[in-house]
Amino acid sequence: MRWKSCTTTFVALAITMFTLYTCVKVLFQGFVTETNDIVKSVKLSVPITRNPKRRPVYSYNTDGRVHTSNATIDISKEIDLLTLDRMIVIAAGFSKKETYTGLGMITSIQAHMPNKKIIIYDLGISKHKIKSMKSMCNVEVRKINYTFYPSHVEMHDNMAWKILAIKELLMEHGAVLFVSPKIRLRAPVSILLQYASKHHGIIGKVNYNNKTIDVTHPSLYRKFGLKYDTFKMFPDSPMLSDDALLFVNNSAIYPTILQPLISCTLTHTCIAPNGSVKLDVKPVGQIHTHHYAMSALTLLMYRNFNKTWVDDTHVHDVMDKLCQPAPYAYINDHQWVHYCNPPKKDVNCHSGKC
Repeated sequence: MRWKSCTTTFVALAITMFTLYTCVKVLFQGFVTETNDIVKSVKLSVPITRNPKRRPVYSYNTDGRVHTSNATIDISKEIDLLTLDRMIVIAAGFSKKETYTGLGMITSIQAHMPNKKIIIYDLGISKHKIKSMKSMCNVEVRKINYTFYPSHVEMHDNMAWKILAIKELLMEHGAVLFVSPKIRLRAPVSILLQYASKHHGIIGKVNYNNKTIDVTHPSLYRKFGLKYDTFKMFPDSPMLSDDALLFVNNSAIYPTILQPLISCTLTHTCIAPNGSVKLDVKPVGQIHTHHYAMSALTLLMYRNFNKTWVDDTHVHDVMDKLCQPAPYAYINDHQWVHYCNPPKKDVNCHSGKC
């Protein structure tokens, strides 16, 4: 009986030890896997462009001649495209939550146009990130001076700030490509400039999924001397998208496009009529889906150029190839942004020479 009791105890102990060994093995494997994932994520988060050994390869012809400012451009007259290419700047504006998406946009510009000036409008970026952005190659961070404008300009959803920023940049540089932070540039902007004169200095990315009549408040048509019923006859008229807008100074369109657009931008009831909402809603009473500044600009384009600016599918194909949305919401391309003046803490001071 004693022998049987010892055998039973030994078997129970063996089973217990085996179970304990199996549990420890599983837990250890999980720990190793998690540790490896952390190591990989840390490696991925290293800002590669700050490595002094990295030499980026550019697909853009670099002659060392950066942008020139305060020069007169008028696309209605003959202009050298190389000069225009050197003078045009690329601009964007983004908030704190869009920062990393916006840095990816900057990365794409630096990859294809290393000498191109990039102007970023601060719509709520953190102070820490602004300090870091000032060290990036050819990047300038600006703020809109809201004291000069009506209070509704501070409401970023109506995009009044964007129209006023474009006006400011046209006066300063003569030409600007204004893009959304989610956009990635896949080529130099020069591939689009050859079409600027034909399109009167304005080329926008077209959103064929949104029809003008569906996303424009009916009261805005009257403000521009248009008839809402006329657009009902053209239900397939697409909208301009705010993803990418090319503007080149053109004296011929100032009284017909830019001045009415800026005037509407500064009037709250024009850019945001009563009942206008950005969400897709079924029109009820005064409530109607409205895309604010883009709705105003789109109506002005139809008023002055009819559908000729939409029918040129070739130039829209070029715009779509140049400016492509980021493939998914969260990507890590911001890590590749290039710094020309890294912060002191990123400099290797082991040699004692900093």
